[in-house]
Parts: sequence; C-alpha cells; structure tokens
Amino acid sequence: MTSYALTATDIILRDDGASIPPDPNNRDYVAFLAWQAAGGVPDPYVPPEPEPFLAPPQVVAAALGMIVTPDIFDVSNPAGGTFNILGVGLYWLFFNTPQPDDDYYAIITSSALIAMTEHTSDYFAIEAKLDGPDGTPTDPAQFSVQILRIAT
Repeated sequence: MTSYALTATDIILRDDGASIPPDPNNRDYVAFLAWQAAGGVPDPYVPPEPEPFLAPPQVVAAALGMIVTPDIFDVSNPAGGTFNILGVGLYWLFFNTPQPDDDYYAIITSSALIAMTEHTSDYFAIEAKLDGPDGTPTDPAQFSVQILRIAT
C-alpha cells in the first residue's frame, strides 16, 4: 500500500521518495486524489527544528596593530591602551577601558606563531614564537590583534 506525506510546499511525497506536484494533469497526483477519496490520510507536514541562532562575533576593540622593529615599538591603537614588553616575544596589553568580563578572544595575524596565553578584563598576554636566523628567539616583524566577543 502506498502512503503519502505533505511537505512545506504542498508537494506530496510518496513512500518511495517521489515528489508529486499538485497538478490535475499529473497521473500520480490523480492517483493520490483517488487514494485520499478512498479514505487515505497523508502524513502531515512536520517542520524541521529551527537552527539555533548564534549571534555573530561583535568587534569590541580593534586592539593594537603593532609594528615591532629593533629600535621602535609603534602602536596604532584606535581603542587606546598600553603595553609592556616582558621580553623577546612576550607582551602584556592593557585595555584603556576594562572589558565587562574576560569572555573575549583574540584573532592574531602574523607570520609568527602567536598565542594569547592569559586574559582578564583588564589585560591580555601574548607570546610570539619565532626563531631568528641563528636559532635564537626574536620578535616578529609585525602582528595585529583584534579582540572579539559574542554579542549578547
């Protein structure tokens, strides 16, 4: 016995997977109408569960476009803030205005392997892993950091 189910677009699905448009000239549709007239009841359309809504990340600070050279540390920082250089490849970066909490993350762009190693609402720490030509650690030529948090 053939069974049918309705879809969101009023196309009937047959149990073998065929879709039947509601067209009186379609022989499958005519067979469906005859089946329905004989007491057949199609399975109702059941909408799928909606996808959970995830808010896109919201930029909260374009925090620090840094250029490091042997003699200068130039910070292009529209969000404001200060920094401390703890050693080669180690930086502490402080927000001008603290974040509401420490629920943020950093996107760091550089030719070096850089990671945020610690973060609080007041500051975050970055460690850059880059070996110089002689194998000793060195600062990356430049890197930029963007701080993001999920909008609530």
